[in-house]
Amino acid sequence: MQTHHYTATSLIPADVADAVRCALEALQTLVQTAQTHIEDQYAQAIDLGLIDEQQRLESAKPQQWLDQSKQSLQAGMMFLDRALQQPTSF
Repeated sequence: MQTHHYTATSLIPADVADAVRCALEALQTLVQTAQTHIEDQYAQAIDLGLIDEQQRLESAKPQQWLDQSKQSLQAGMMFLDRALQQPTSF
């Protein structure tokens, strides 16, 4: 996820802006932790020649699911931002 520097507007109380900022940071950390875990799984399966595990990973497609979760989390945070910023135009 790209780093988003969340700043409060006059409509958003500082504690709410801080909570959003913390959530963004936590989500970024979670996605990176999952990414590292998946990369480690692939590396171990290859390094140890675990063909069954390589095939299982290929079938499970964890990177695809992580990419989709990342996009959904980003969209969710954008929706939250719009709800808090409350723009009146498209």
